[in-house]
Amino acid sequence: MHFNFEENNKDFHFWWDINNEAIRALLKDIIDARALNEIFKMTINTSEFCIYNTDDKIVANLDIFDFPTLYFTLVRVRRIKGYKKEANNIKKIMENAHATKLKDILKFIFEKVGLVVDKYSTKIYTDIKKDEIAYNATKIILKHLLNLIEKNIKGIKFQIDTEFLHDFRVAVRRTRTALSLLKGVFKEESAVPFNKAFAEITNRTNRARDLDIQYLYLIKLKFDMPEELMPGLVLLIDHLNNLRIKEYSKLSKFLTTQKFNNTINKWKKFLEIDNIEHSGENGLKPVVKIAPCFIYKALRRVEKKYQVVVKDFNPINLHKMRISCKKLRYVLEFFSPLYDESIYEKAIEALKTLQDALGLYQDVEVQKKMFLEIIDGLSKIESITTDVFMTTGYLLRLLDERQQSSETNFIEYFDNFIDLINSKKFRKVLSF
Repeated sequence: MHFNFEENNKDFHFWWDINNEAIRALLKDIIDARALNEIFKMTINTSEFCIYNTDDKIVANLDIFDFPTLYFTLVRVRRIKGYKKEANNIKKIMENAHATKLKDILKFIFEKVGLVVDKYSTKIYTDIKKDEIAYNATKIILKHLLNLIEKNIKGIKFQIDTEFLHDFRVAVRRTRTALSLLKGVFKEESAVPFNKAFAEITNRTNRARDLDIQYLYLIKLKFDMPEELMPGLVLLIDHLNNLRIKEYSKLSKFLTTQKFNNTINKWKKFLEIDNIEHSGENGLKPVVKIAPCFIYKALRRVEKKYQVVVKDFNPINLHKMRISCKKLRYVLEFFSPLYDESIYEKAIEALKTLQDALGLYQDVEVQKKMFLEIIDGLSKIESITTDVFMTTGYLLRLLDERQQSSETNFIEYFDNFIDLINSKKFRKVLSF
């Protein structure tokens, strides 16, 4: 077969100084990206060719991507309908010319620029064996959580996105849950000091997280807010963002202090110790034997908190129940590698749904208090117009409606979760 290479619309080169907004626009149909973190830049020269056969029919298109700074060229063969054989022949010619076929182009480029991209997930993916003693199994989990804590520090300091602080807090809370609920795995005198240190770290992040929740809520409302209330919303968002910047600045300074770094370094050293001198009585037992006990105790706490809420439905009791639900979920997730049955995952998902309803109620409670605090502060500024007060009144009504809906769903979600937990199938999995 004879190939005639001819340029289509002439050879062209481009250099695109693309910014975050342009990338976000390209990705908007795939993912709603709040933030983009630049990793590296590169220049690509592109050429497009048509390949004709002897009958002057186009049998394939070639796209040439030249990376001058990385010293390699990528070639893509685009098949024309009806000419599959010809396109395959072109590919064979390239392979015979020692061209390398790529399955993952991004991975190849990352290797060329010397970039190592780690997989990231907040889920507990750990290799825990059923016969592992609880002391060692818990350390494996805690090392994974420490890795998450450290990975999110930079994102908090540079205020890249709210998700960094969220994941940081979740990892810290899970660590505290392991130290406080998995009684007897570590000696009390070893666990308590670390639990107190991580409690202080959590407290340092509370204000910033509350402001994040408020800020994200207002950003979403930009698409649904009545036009006449938009000026007030814009002023509220600007004011809230200024508060966030100040709070994040304080938090960033704390994350660079010797006190914080000492806590992390001591914790890292504690987890790396190979001997079991810090092990409590339960720490020496097989993890599969004591896991059901810890799950059962955490479940009983949730049920007790639920009875209190039913008798006296108020924000304080709901918040306490929410905390108990979080701790139960963390315990279930800790031991999920031991149980691969679907009923176990269904129980976690049902608990998450219940937790989200409780979380919504509490988040709204915090948001309402914060709005009143913001209005009190803005009322002292002479330049603030009535637009802000009108918008705030509207927002408070919306928050009340959200809170009422979560209150309505709460009992239904709890019943669904308890039905799963009390099922013979689930109890058989955990043998209790």
